[in-house]
Amino acid sequence: MANFATRLKELREEHGLLQKELAEKIGAKRGTVAAWETGRMPERMALEKLARLFDTSMDYLMGNTDTRDIPGNANEPTPAEIEDVIRKADLQFDGAPLSAEDKEDIIGFVRLALKNIKRNKT
Repeated sequence: MANFATRLKELREEHGLLQKELAEKIGAKRGTVAAWETGRMPERMALEKLARLFDTSMDYLMGNTDTRDIPGNANEPTPAEIEDVIRKADLQFDGAPLSAEDKEDIIGFVRLALKNIKRNKT
């Protein structure tokens, strides 16, 4: 299992964030993030912010588990599952079926909404 420093760097890179950008999102300094990625442990409040930002459990961040899910969220659909449902559903508007292009527009809106929700969590 990975340690905190490894997990933090992996998650930061998966989200396309520079150390400076991650620091800004959680109210820290870039040097602090760099120190975390080389082995220094954050305070609990910072760890909680990181877990919320990356939508994962603190146990996953700390390397105590390889399961990213937050306990209690197991029944919530993933963004990919939501997209799949929209693509396969027989959606209609005013009695007329939606085209594949219309469904992709809806998916784009859902992606934007989820991105805004995630950003507002921090």
